[in-house]
Amino acid sequence: MPADVVRFGNDFELDRGAYELRRSGRALKLERIPMEMLLLLVERRGQLVSREDIIEKIWGKDVFLDTDSSINAAIRKIRQVLKDDSDRPRFVQTIMGKGYRFIAPVAVLSVPTAREGVGAAGPQSADGEPALVISSGRIEKKTTSDRRGDVSAAAGFAATDRQVNRLWRVGFLTLALLASAALFLVPDAKDYVRALFRPKETQASSSPPIRSLAVIPLENLSNDKNDDYFADGMTDELITDLGQISSLRVISRTSIMQYKGVRKSLPQIARELDVDAVVEGTVLKSGNHVRITAQLIEAATDKHLWGQAYDGSFRDVLALQEEMARAIADQVRVKLTAQQEALLHRERVVDPEAYEEYLKGYYLWNKRTSADLEKAITYFQRAIARDPKYALAYAGLAQSYVLLAGSELPERDTVAEAEAAANQALELDPNLAEPQVTLGLIAENHRWEFAEAERRYKLVTKLHPNYATGHHWLGEAYLVAGRFSEAQAEFQQAHQLDPLSLMISADAGSVFCFEREYDRCLDQLGHTLDLDPNFTGAHAWRALAYEGEGMFPEAIAETQAVREGDDTPRTLALLAHAYAQSGDRLDAQRLLRELHRRAAREYVNPWDFALVYAGLADKEATLRWLEKSYQTRSPELINLKIDFRFDLLRSDQRFQNLMRRIGLPV
Repeated sequence: MPADVVRFGNDFELDRGAYELRRSGRALKLERIPMEMLLLLVERRGQLVSREDIIEKIWGKDVFLDTDSSINAAIRKIRQVLKDDSDRPRFVQTIMGKGYRFIAPVAVLSVPTAREGVGAAGPQSADGEPALVISSGRIEKKTTSDRRGDVSAAAGFAATDRQVNRLWRVGFLTLALLASAALFLVPDAKDYVRALFRPKETQASSSPPIRSLAVIPLENLSNDKNDDYFADGMTDELITDLGQISSLRVISRTSIMQYKGVRKSLPQIARELDVDAVVEGTVLKSGNHVRITAQLIEAATDKHLWGQAYDGSFRDVLALQEEMARAIADQVRVKLTAQQEALLHRERVVDPEAYEEYLKGYYLWNKRTSADLEKAITYFQRAIARDPKYALAYAGLAQSYVLLAGSELPERDTVAEAEAAANQALELDPNLAEPQVTLGLIAENHRWEFAEAERRYKLVTKLHPNYATGHHWLGEAYLVAGRFSEAQAEFQQAHQLDPLSLMISADAGSVFCFEREYDRCLDQLGHTLDLDPNFTGAHAWRALAYEGEGMFPEAIAETQAVREGDDTPRTLALLAHAYAQSGDRLDAQRLLRELHRRAAREYVNPWDFALVYAGLADKEATLRWLEKSYQTRSPELINLKIDFRFDLLRSDQRFQNLMRRIGLPV
């Protein structure tokens, strides 16, 4: 028989009879499901309580609810109220993939007798069956402990699933009949009954409107850690689907994935991302079957607004995701345009094996290293071989090729391969954002068709307003043209959509650097380095800002820090330029000789040599290497209008002619 009142952790008391958790005599707020779960865990203290046991005891076998997400949310709330740490638990221990265990010593203060109610028979019907008790809108069943041998986690009572379901049906039918009679017997009863049976979703109408949300990385419930790619892929798809809604600000993947595996409360995450609500959930992949759960939580109050589970075959997984996105859009009460409505109702069926290959490729693509991009290409190609009409696989292939362009593979025309794959993706699905920005990047960096690049970026930001990369790269296009205020506006928009993106944050600093507002640049980069003190991109821009300020020792120190983490020909050239500008020509010449030696055994972009000679104020050599850069179409040349490191050439007709050939305004 479970104890009525128990004490643990010195000052916590759990009172089953009063349905109350107290600390030092003060009642603590704990919602129903977390309270029921805590009662169950304490009752079985020291034992493993599986997720299946929790579902059966609290919801019942036949109840179709979002139980996975609800369990996670309840455990989190229990830990919050007990001030427990999941990494170093004092009370609730997580057994990964299994369940939970209450591990704190418990002192029993009282055990209820039959007179006190737990062992006594509750209200009974004429036939001896437990009676229904309607309380606070819930129908509960009271029964004797000797008939069923166990107690429910909620109120010390339990029953078989068949009895519970039958009693629920009888209770609901009785309530419905009473309500129907009231319509005819009681004046003005219609309004009361209408309120009684109002759909649950409308309860959220009292909450403030939701204008922004974040999809927290979905939890992989598979026992195989290698299935993380699948959960990450589902998270990306849901972000993409919701991101098509222009009236809703949806946080981008880069910021979201930093919360994967991080134990923070949802209100804290919401504050850090500045959103009104969060979506969290789980993914379970078993053979050809997929189960996705999700729940919508109001950020300010940690209030559960909506939850649902979606089951289906692997082939229908995209349709399940879009159904989920539509349900969330309904809950946050945003207005969809006709085009957005059509996008969320399109039929998308994918070959299961092709989809799995695509998700593996996308998982590797997000790592961004040359080696991972090469592997990603293999997976995307496998997906295409399996399903030649799979547009997203072509989009992934295009983005992999374009990011490899200009790397250690100059002999391989990855730009042409990227362009072909991107065009094929758009032919299959004209609404995709990824191939559009890929073609925009090719037009800008490799074809020097700046108007075409701007057109594509603007199209993406119009069709996919929550796609941070579209705003980021449109800002870059404005920047190289010297349109600084427009660039700042786009970077600000990108930052709002992806507030934890190190690249966006650092590149926002570059706008100030090229605008020659070096103090503002350093201030912005300080915010970036607060997020990650080791991010080399921020250190590289900070070195450039220090050069602009004439603070050469600081510029050299920053560049050396960059080179320690990324020893490439580019960082060698940056350091040589900083030495040259500081007046240390000997060290600059030494590094220049090293750069020539490295060019004999690996690819070195001609622009790197031009940069070093510009630092040494050797105009002829700088122009010669810039011409070589033009012949190899080095992407770095698009910055010539704004890059102050080449100011020594601005009045030279040959330099101005080079800028015209590139397509830059002189």
